[in-house]
Amino acid sequence: MNKMLEQRNLVIVNVGANTAHRGLISPLWENGEFFFVPIPDDDIPNLPTYKEILKSQIKPYVREKYLTQRVHDDPEFKTFTYGDNPETTGIGRAANIKRLVEGDLLFFFAGLTAVNSDNPINNYRFYFIGFFEISAILRNVTKTPTDEELKLFGQNVHIKRGLFDQAEFNKFWIWKGSNNSKLFNKAVLFDRELGAKILFSRLLTPYTWPKDQSEIKLLGQRARASRLLTDNEGKRILLKQVLNTGNDVPLFTYLLE
Repeated sequence: MNKMLEQRNLVIVNVGANTAHRGLISPLWENGEFFFVPIPDDDIPNLPTYKEILKSQIKPYVREKYLTQRVHDDPEFKTFTYGDNPETTGIGRAANIKRLVEGDLLFFFAGLTAVNSDNPINNYRFYFIGFFEISAILRNVTKTPTDEELKLFGQNVHIKRGLFDQAEFNKFWIWKGSNNSKLFNKAVLFDRELGAKILFSRLLTPYTWPKDQSEIKLLGQRARASRLLTDNEGKRILLKQVLNTGNDVPLFTYLLE
């Protein structure tokens, strides 16, 4: 059995627009394909607008008021960067991401809404949408990065905010993914069944999953902050689920050998 996966940390983190952003959804089509829609940002000129990043088939799912609003495009899957602030973010959201080192895996899950033709079905659930294999980390950014750092991390929204306003260099961190990183072709359902296999309490005991509470509420509570998967079998289950959903990820095939 390949021991490489056991030697790698795996952290999951929630990203993207959610139910608090009314009129802004990430659509999931019947064939499993999806479009990830990030959260809004401030009116900073060097950030793109939703109109600039959305494909034509996505606009029916975004209210017109958002089209001219700036986007907090994070994580971004062109150069594979993700920024967060583990020093100041509330409820320790990014605390576990600090534990990642080169070669570790950072998984992203988001709330997607099933759509049929041009109409949302009102079926909002969590799905894993992509991952990074960490290749570099920029820590505690308090000033303009060097030219070499900008080549690696410069497409991240936190850097762009800082270049517009130096006060935004507020000790954030940026994690960069290797070329093995990927935005999945098909969304991978993150339901209570998968949650029961990969999420455990601080005492490493299984959670209860009461039927009288919604799946979204339970997963939201247990994965509100970034979560480090501590069970090796749970890590294998997650990677297998990604492959079984129809995603081609050679790194996962290798790690599961």
